[in-house]
Amino acid sequence: MITPSMKLVYPAGVGGAMISEVGVHEHGLQQSDMLCAIDNEKVNNFGNLPNGLPYFTAFKNNPSSPVKLTIARQGERDLRNVMYRYDRLKSENLPIIHASVLTPFENHPAVPLGGLVVSQMTLETAMRYGHVKYLETDYHNKLVFVVQAVHPASQEWVIQRISPGSLMTHVDFKPLCEYGNSDKQVWKHIQNKMSTGGIQHITATFVCSGIQGETKTVHNVYAVDNLMEQSVKLRENCKCRLCD
Repeated sequence: MITPSMKLVYPAGVGGAMISEVGVHEHGLQQSDMLCAIDNEKVNNFGNLPNGLPYFTAFKNNPSSPVKLTIARQGERDLRNVMYRYDRLKSENLPIIHASVLTPFENHPAVPLGGLVVSQMTLETAMRYGHVKYLETDYHNKLVFVVQAVHPASQEWVIQRISPGSLMTHVDFKPLCEYGNSDKQVWKHIQNKMSTGGIQHITATFVCSGIQGETKTVHNVYAVDNLMEQSVKLRENCKCRLCD
């Protein structure tokens, strides 16, 4: 809201709503600019358009359609016109490792695997577990899973010392990226393979820290039943190396 004292530094006779925050992609705008109009429709001191709706409805409900913002800037006599376009983020345009807040409607569910729980790495988990390499641009499109939890009585912890933050990098000795570009695509591919090929086991590769702090690679075989009603039949006819 514009107060009387604020009007002393803006052109006389103008009104509008104060811009309190500007994103790096919002070119032509500055913090403390006053938004006076959108496509020549005035914005009042409460940030509403003449129809009573909030100012952002002028572009948020019409993404990718440019609008003209009329701006008053401190210390300037004349108003400015800035072309502005609101774009909704599309997950396909983002790197694989990105902040979850950018895609709030897409989650990466935790998947139980033996004594472990794994999920796709995000920006948050990379920071939480200290995987600084994946915060660099060159690694933003690397698909990797992170161990979120380990059962204290499981062999993964008691024998192999796989701890939260360890990485799951391969399935059946192939990089995860060969199965898809996301965790959903990876698990769907594996499920389809097991359903159609009569295979019930996968080999997962983990990269973790040893007792002395060294980096070690662990391969674990997991039996997974994707078709419960056919589990007995599939187990008898499983074609994986373990059952052969």
